[in-house]
Amino acid sequence: MRSPKNYHVALKYAELLYSSRRDRFEDVSNARKYFMLAAMTKGTEGVAPVRALFGIIKSTKAIQQLQTRGHDENAVEIVTSAQEQLREVYGRGCAKAQTALERMPLMQPFVQANQD
Repeated sequence: MRSPKNYHVALKYAELLYSSRRDRFEDVSNARKYFMLAAMTKGTEGVAPVRALFGIIKSTKAIQQLQTRGHDENAVEIVTSAQEQLREVYGRGCAKAQTALERMPLMQPFVQANQD
């Protein structure tokens, strides 16, 4: 609360929510919100933190698995945006880093499980 622009606080809280009870929809949903807050807060200074981007992808996929009915309308857009930002970050590195990133399961195209 003392430093609302410090993305580390939001990132740590998001990681705590995500790792503590991944079987509760509310916790995973709130974790995604805080991962997004961390990404937006740091993103204004430059590139979003990689941990926050991976957290956004993982929590969005976890939300998809926990939902019993309906689907998250913005899930595909959220995951795709985070993946593009990760590619941008890793694009600045060496070719091995880019190859490793593309082999990660989280970087595969996101398909909603229960489409209508």
